[in-house]
Amino acid sequence: MEGLPGKPVPGRDSIEPPIKLWVPEEEITRPIETRKKEFSKRGFKIEREHVREHGLTLGCKGCLNADSGNPVAKNRTATCRERFLKIYEEHKPEKLLKVTEKS
Repeated sequence: MEGLPGKPVPGRDSIEPPIKLWVPEEEITRPIETRKKEFSKRGFKIEREHVREHGLTLGCKGCLNADSGNPVAKNRTATCRERFLKIYEEHKPEKLLKVTEKS
């Protein structure tokens, strides 16, 4: 066996193992591509109980997540928000009043 942990290469003074790295002479820079996220103000919260009471909206990941009991909320589709807005206008107008007071 050659070498020891303190001297990996016998006869060499350095304790560092021989590593060969290629480092470019010029600094390589790439432009960082960023996307601007579009944020939309939601206005009102659609609660799990209301999804269970009024049913799921077709194609809405938020409804699927709420129905499955997953603790992580997902965004609602525009169709889902429109549907629940109509439901709240008919059955729970006080919920929409709270939203307008906050604005």
